[in-house]
Amino acid sequence: MVHEAHGKTEGTGNWEEVIAPISCSYYAISDQDGPAWQKCSDPEDVSACRSFAVGASFAVTAPPCETAWRWNKGDVVTWVKSNSPLSLYFLR
Repeated sequence: MVHEAHGKTEGTGNWEEVIAPISCSYYAISDQDGPAWQKCSDPEDVSACRSFAVGASFAVTAPPCETAWRWNKGDVVTWVKSNSPLSLYFLR
């Protein structure tokens, strides 16, 4: 059985945690209409950040691990910063 979940960030212009709403091994972030945005695995480490252009998407399929899912429900998946809401998609 495939499970999926959708969501949006607030788009405050500050770093926001992206939290897994379900246990999952895949997530995607997209921005279709807003300004450029950033994604970071650690907002305190500039070298861990990537910038994306308007209309860009980013997706991760996690490699296999000992547990069934890479991110458990409630885990912080990544951080994002944008001035408009970003669309989030999670798949298990």
